[in-house]
Amino acid sequence: MSTNPSTASTGRRRSRTWYCTGRARTSAEPCNKCQSCVEMTAGSALDLIEIDAASNRGIDEIRDLREKVNLSPALGPFKVYIIDEAHMLTEPAFNALLKTLEEPPGHVVFVLCTTDAQKIPLTVIGRCQQFVFRRHSEEQIVSRLAHIAAAESVKVDPDAMLLIARTAQGSMRDAVGLLDQLVPLASGPISLDGARSLLGIADPRVLDSLLDHVLGGEAASALDELNRIYAAGGELRQVVRGLMEGCRDRLVAALTKRDQVAARRLSAVLDALLHLDGEVRRHAEPRPLRRFAPPPHKVGRS
Repeated sequence: MSTNPSTASTGRRRSRTWYCTGRARTSAEPCNKCQSCVEMTAGSALDLIEIDAASNRGIDEIRDLREKVNLSPALGPFKVYIIDEAHMLTEPAFNALLKTLEEPPGHVVFVLCTTDAQKIPLTVIGRCQQFVFRRHSEEQIVSRLAHIAAAESVKVDPDAMLLIARTAQGSMRDAVGLLDQLVPLASGPISLDGARSLLGIADPRVLDSLLDHVLGGEAASALDELNRIYAAGGELRQVVRGLMEGCRDRLVAALTKRDQVAARRLSAVLDALLHLDGEVRRHAEPRPLRRFAPPPHKVGRS
């Protein structure tokens, strides 16, 4: 089982090793020359089955899978089932899959990919070998974006690249996707302000002012500021994330100065923002959530 936004593509690459008929037994690398490898590269391999658990999450789909796993591979030595977004499966579906995971046929390999491992039942996790992928650092993402921009002759401000890297939160795939979105939308070189506008990210100074209103218990002013950010195209999830970063920085400063009173208050606000972040994730339309606000706390700048 793998936990990372790009694990499905990693599972496909790893499947080449299982599927390859030309590699030496002592090697873990596919030959990339045999018919199995050619089919895998072309995406036409019959023994590589991908299932999107977000749209095939019921017990009927898993029962269908259980009936087919006993069939022998068409070409290679193994049949590989990649279940993407595995945490989206229903509880009955997991229960139906559990028996197969306990006693899988010798020619079957299951790859369960998820971005939320906590939602996978412990009974399933206990029967899997788990691989947790590390997030890429901002420096690694910026370096890759700079390489892509140079190869495509696209001019991107270094600060805009850093903003994309922070927004991607360690996911190289998301960072490249964001850059792909910006290139056709930007008229000319991609600047920091242009990237903020197109990505729906508010200016840090505006977020700092909003946080001041929240910490000062100025609910009306905070909601007015939030309304202006939202009307300007800012995404509420990005706003909450920015507030969390600002609150965290102030909390670290308060702890450094041993200001326990301010630290406790900032910690309470950060908890409220974490709750709000969860609410934003669960709602398709975030606009009504603007009524949710952290409890007022009067905390000055640390």
